[in-house]
Amino acid sequence: MVNVSVPSGLRLAAQTQWRLVTNTTTSGRGLDGRQQFVSNESRYWAATYAVSKAWQRRATWGAFLAFLDALDGPSNTFTIALNDPNSPVPEGSTDGAVHFVFEGGQAVYDTTSGDAIILDPNPNPTVATSAPEGATIIQGAGVDTDLLIPGAVFSHNDFMYRVQFVNSGAIKFSPPLRATIAAGQRLDVRDPTIRVRLADDKAAERAHQFGQKGGVFLLDVVEAFDR
Repeated sequence: MVNVSVPSGLRLAAQTQWRLVTNTTTSGRGLDGRQQFVSNESRYWAATYAVSKAWQRRATWGAFLAFLDALDGPSNTFTIALNDPNSPVPEGSTDGAVHFVFEGGQAVYDTTSGDAIILDPNPNPTVATSAPEGATIIQGAGVDTDLLIPGAVFSHNDFMYRVQFVNSGAIKFSPPLRATIAAGQRLDVRDPTIRVRLADDKAAERAHQFGQKGGVFLLDVVEAFDR
C-alpha cells in the first residue's frame, strides 16, 4: 500500500458533507414488541470530491491520469487537506457572544459591541493527558481547546474527528480515536487532513468520467485505516 501524492496543479473541492457511514442491523420486532437494533462501532468517513482543474492544461490532465493509475483503484491511498471544514460554524452563548472557528484562525465576535478579537492565528490545541485508542474524550490544554465548538473538525495522524462538545477542556468527539494520542501532542484544527482511498472499483471508473458541467471529475473517497 502506497500513499500517493496529489499533483500540485489539481484542486480538490468537497461536493458533499463528510459523513460517518454506519453499520446498524435489525432483525425486526423483538419478543418485547419493540424493534431491536444492533449497532457496531465500525463507522468510517466518506465524501465526494470534485477535481476542478484537471482539464485546463495538458500537463495537469496528464498528472491527473497518472495519479489515478498510481492509486490502482482502492488499493492505494492519498491525503486530502480539509481546507475549510470549520468556516463558519457559529455558536450562540449566554454572554451574547458568537464564536467562530475558521481557516484564518480563531476569533470571538461580541454581538453587543461589534468587536472582533483575534485570539490565535494558529489554533491547534495540545493534549493535556494521553488518551488510548477507542477513547471518545480528550483533555485539551489552553484557550484553543475552550474555543472549539460543536461541528469543528480536527485531525491527528491524518485521522479526522468532529467535535460534539467541549466542557472544561474535555473534548467529546466522533468517531473514537483510531490511535493512541500522547500528552503534549498537537490536534490539527487550522489545517486538518485525512488519509483516504477510492471507495471501490466503481468509484475508480467514475473518477475518469467528465461531470455534467463538463471537465469536472468526481472522486468518491472513504477513510483509509492503513498507515
